[in-house]
Amino acid sequence: MSLGERNIAIVRECLQRVLDSPVFSRANRQSAFLRHVVENGLTGNLEALKEYQIGLSVYGRGASYDTRADPIVRVEASRLRSKLREYYETAGADDPVRFEIPKGSYVPVFHWREAAAEEVAEAAPAPEEQSADRGRSGGFWQRSWLRLVAAAGLLALIPAAWWILRNRSAAPPGGMPRSIAIVPFRDLSGSGANKELCDALAEALTEELSRVEGLQVAGRTSTLRLSGRNTDLRELGRQLNVGAVLEGSAQSASGLVRIRARMFDVGTGFQLWSGTFDRTSTEAFAVQDEIARAIASTLRLQLGRRREDASKLSSPKRLKAHDLFVKGRQLHRQGDPAVLEEARGYHLKAVEADPDYPLAHSGLAHIDITIMSEGLRPAGELRAETVQSIEKALALDPALSDAFSARVRLARDVDHDWPEVEATCREVTRMFPNAASVRGNCGTAYAILGRFSQAEEELRAAVRLDPLWPGGLDGLAWMLYIAGRQDEALRQAQALMKVDPAFKGARRTYARILIGSGRLKQAREYLELELAKAPESADLWALLGYIRGKLNDRAGAHECRAKLGPKPLQVDETFIWLGLGDQERAAGHLAAALDNRESAAIDVLVDPALEFGPHARRLRAKVKL
Repeated sequence: MSLGERNIAIVRECLQRVLDSPVFSRANRQSAFLRHVVENGLTGNLEALKEYQIGLSVYGRGASYDTRADPIVRVEASRLRSKLREYYETAGADDPVRFEIPKGSYVPVFHWREAAAEEVAEAAPAPEEQSADRGRSGGFWQRSWLRLVAAAGLLALIPAAWWILRNRSAAPPGGMPRSIAIVPFRDLSGSGANKELCDALAEALTEELSRVEGLQVAGRTSTLRLSGRNTDLRELGRQLNVGAVLEGSAQSASGLVRIRARMFDVGTGFQLWSGTFDRTSTEAFAVQDEIARAIASTLRLQLGRRREDASKLSSPKRLKAHDLFVKGRQLHRQGDPAVLEEARGYHLKAVEADPDYPLAHSGLAHIDITIMSEGLRPAGELRAETVQSIEKALALDPALSDAFSARVRLARDVDHDWPEVEATCREVTRMFPNAASVRGNCGTAYAILGRFSQAEEELRAAVRLDPLWPGGLDGLAWMLYIAGRQDEALRQAQALMKVDPAFKGARRTYARILIGSGRLKQAREYLELELAKAPESADLWALLGYIRGKLNDRAGAHECRAKLGPKPLQVDETFIWLGLGDQERAAGHLAAALDNRESAAIDVLVDPALEFGPHARRLRAKVKL
């Protein structure tokens, strides 16, 4: 974590400390107010810190909200100031950062204690780069920097200031980057003979370097998307916010495969390391281990100990298994239930090709969890096999983040075992702070449990690590929505659709946020347009049926129900009957969806806009919420 990011983390830790305190534990309105102003203060979103926007975003006021006639924000701000005074006079007396909401403003002021202020100063420009009256010795950092910027009328520069701090601290004192992206290796054979090897090397290096303590590795999804656009590699590195990029190539000649790799600094363009490896075709895949160790050594870091025998890496069956694994995972990431069985077939073939390949087993577990949660097969049919796949993967590689991520998903989506989810997340986020899938899956679990500060921390970490991963972006949008931050959620969902217009979950999430924020007619228009392009989308028909029912178009709602097909998901039936106002029937379908382990059922249950009346408590008890 860079110094700038560390300071943001300190602020968020202090915010969570305040919210968890006895003073704020039951003060829901003031807690929501404080979280809103602190988070938007960190990002410099001044528009969100205006009285009118706070009334809309925090207190649910409508478009007709008049700040002159409705003093809700001013009243709650006064109460919040009183709560903060009480907190800092008691439990928060020693907090490293104190929050203040000055009278006449909703822009937060962050007061740093001396020890914390010195850490902030370390991220500032070197003394010789500062003017004489702004040196560290003058006590500048002991005061609230936000207050000074506001007094100078320069608050709009806060995002740039944070960007400068982060990027200045992207490298440690020795000058070496602490973040890297591995782009797909290029096949120079001309015939495509080394394509499988090139893909396998990049994938394996991403997994291997993720084990290096202190090194942040950009997520594979984002790297693949950007590299596929023929983006300049330095520009790719900037977009992924990494300090270094590793690229490579493979070329066959005289019975050998020549693998070249080089790592360069994104900021300067200077080459940090390069290597050339001549290997037989059966030995080529094992080069990943040598490259990973060379990079770790160059960056003055320690590579985690590999549990597998090196001879297994160079076996022909490993390369074949990896190619099958990659094909299966690419299908899985499409988010289309129609291709899940095909994806499962690739993973089964990968296990058959190399039973000792850990990722083949963890990948199969992920596929089976998705198949169960989509309602394509009953949980009783696949759960035992899924547990065996996870255990086999961890037996082969006890430090495989992908297997731990599957364990979190199984406990969350299939077993609804929340103590297991929490225990596993505490362990794996410590073990794998740079694994986007781990952080993202734990974030969505925390959101379901209503622990939104933790959820946001994990999901934003996932998006930072893999900024173009649809699953992470979708999870963040949904978390913001169920936390009551509809406007932010809509912006996030719109960003997701720009990143990956083909990701099916994006349309559903966007429509549900529109519905939940009361924009029924806008949601109806959007869904009708989307269904004209994709009439086979049963989940969108279910949402349209809900809207038509809510707008008293009962015939239209029943028409949508007819579009669900002969064997509709129970969760889709739930939407139709909720829209028609039949809570009892809707609750019956949702109970069946929960029994079937349909993953969207939990989302329906925690959706603040959907009401099940007297049935809500029974439904929540069914999944131990």
